[in-house]
Amino acid sequence: MQTKTLKKFVEQCVRCGLCKAKCPVFNVRKPRWETASPRGKILLAKALLDKKIAKKSQSLTEFYTCTLCKSCDLTCPCQINVSDLIEEVRTRLALKKMGPLPSQSLFIQSVKKNFNPYFEAPSKRLSWIGSKHQFSQKDFDVLYFVGCTASYRLPEIASATFNLLKKANINFLVHPEERCCGSPLLRVGEKRLAKKLAEYNVKLIESLGVEKVVVSCAGCYRTLKIDYPFLLKKNLSFEVLHAAEYLNDLIKKGFLKLDKPVPLKVTYHDPCHLGKHCGVYLEPRNIIQKIPQIDFVELPLNKQNALCCGGGGGVRSAFEELALNMGKTVIREALDIGVKALISTCPFCKLNLLRASEEFKTKVMVFDLVEILQRSVL
Repeated sequence: MQTKTLKKFVEQCVRCGLCKAKCPVFNVRKPRWETASPRGKILLAKALLDKKIAKKSQSLTEFYTCTLCKSCDLTCPCQINVSDLIEEVRTRLALKKMGPLPSQSLFIQSVKKNFNPYFEAPSKRLSWIGSKHQFSQKDFDVLYFVGCTASYRLPEIASATFNLLKKANINFLVHPEERCCGSPLLRVGEKRLAKKLAEYNVKLIESLGVEKVVVSCAGCYRTLKIDYPFLLKKNLSFEVLHAAEYLNDLIKKGFLKLDKPVPLKVTYHDPCHLGKHCGVYLEPRNIIQKIPQIDFVELPLNKQNALCCGGGGGVRSAFEELALNMGKTVIREALDIGVKALISTCPFCKLNLLRASEEFKTKVMVFDLVEILQRSVL
């Protein structure tokens, strides 16, 4: 983003404060300082542009308390892309060695060394797969891009997706040389390393000649689909699909039969990167409602109005309590409508919501969509 565009966004703000009511960070922060709100961060950005903030000022920390959920963007009457503005500020801070925060720098170091943010050996990326799949050089139609969180922290998501693709007789592969998509780096401003990852992953994918890339993670989805073409300044030769989109299409075409009942009262939480960022709302709901005997109830705040889980934008790594409190607001919503299970389509959301449910000491179960779908199909 050019300085001219950044200044334009800053100057567009009329200080109406409508963004504050929708901001999930501002609504759980105590005390509610103005800088916790989107409006406050715009004022901070103006001070930064005017060189009124010292290099080591504590106020710079506020730029990293945003999950980039986009709720403010969708609320702003002046059509300011506050999330883009904050991401741009973080990028500038990183270039000037004024950011990111120390805990975020740790996962950046891990990505540099291990190609994942979890300090796990690259050789363990496909540990979840066991003897189910052997990589070989042959023609494939689809690449399942697993993502770091499903690979290293929530392998049940990777396994369920793998099993469903096998059940549908899809000619697909997973690749042992897959690397972090770069989403965690982009969100905290480390754009240069993210671009290198984009170049590597696109070169790898294009060498395979696949037509479609299916992802489990909403963050991977937004990064491959929106950020990669922008970073690389070119259109991709393959189509990027979230697992919910691809599996919904397979169900419609009859490749997957939902035969087994799943008698559960459930709700669905819209991940910010899948919903507000990319507009995918219907496909997950279509799948859930096709499952026999499932009782689906919408959360009071859903789709464009959905609450952020708190796990994204680098917030969980630097402000764990803040992320947890945001997750608890979603769990509280689920409790209020009396559901037994909360379904998501993002491993990051599942991680944070699971932790929030445990901290809240509730019996609300948290699943990824593919786990529930697997129960009905396999």
